[in-house]
Amino acid sequence: AMKVGDVPHKIILLDEMDGMTPDAQNALKRLMERYSSNVRFIITCNHRHKIIHPLQSRCANYGFTRLSDSQIKTVLQDILVREAKANSTQESEDFDTFISSLNGDLRRGITELQASVSSNTPLTIQIERMQQPYNDLLEHILNEQYDLALKKIHDLIHLSVDMKIICVGL
Repeated sequence: AMKVGDVPHKIILLDEMDGMTPDAQNALKRLMERYSSNVRFIITCNHRHKIIHPLQSRCANYGFTRLSDSQIKTVLQDILVREAKANSTQESEDFDTFISSLNGDLRRGITELQASVSSNTPLTIQIERMQQPYNDLLEHILNEQYDLALKKIHDLIHLSVDMKIICVGL
């Protein structure tokens, strides 16, 4: 392996590791132990409880709080200006509604805003699309279609939607 600079170790970033199975995480734990003298691992996740305890105990753990709507608005407005896509949309009530529907998820906001801009879809339509799974779930519950509601919840969880987000979406 080629050495870059005078760094005594390599760095490996494993993003969204909460998607790995416990077996895969145990295999990683063994790799971490084997290469601890010359490799540093950075692990990111959205749901810490999905990371096995032996991995958590081998790491310095940092938790990050949810971003405020005003922080998200500032970042998204900056992106729109830098991409020369700024218009009255970013000052509209729809823009604020869009931001509040993100529940602090800036990455999702960037993705959804990009989809809206690139497809020339108004934010009201984008908001409806984002809320559709939760509206469907709520409709099933209100119509006492509990089997369909449970299936919808399972589908959302299968897509790695956190239960807290499902409840907030309702």
